[in-house]
Amino acid sequence: MASPQYFDLEDPISRQRLADPMTTLAGLQGLVVVAEVQHMPALPETLRVLMDRSGHMRQDGQYAAMRQSSHRARACASRRGT
Repeated sequence: MASPQYFDLEDPISRQRLADPMTTLAGLQGLVVVAEVQHMPALPETLRVLMDRSGHMRQDGQYAAMRQSSHRARACASRRGT
């Protein structure tokens, strides 16, 4: 089972879990990771709103949004010979 704090937006189940991102993410505590964030272009705005809310301001580093997961980046680099 995937971590409730990790969302891979290339995975249909993760996308479904974030169908209402404001509600889903507002209830999470600790580090929340969203991989492949380019598949949900409005998500960075939602993250900003959540971070600006009182109570979240003191939780530095609560959200990590990545455009490409690191394992894919390494696989692409190895195919290119870098």
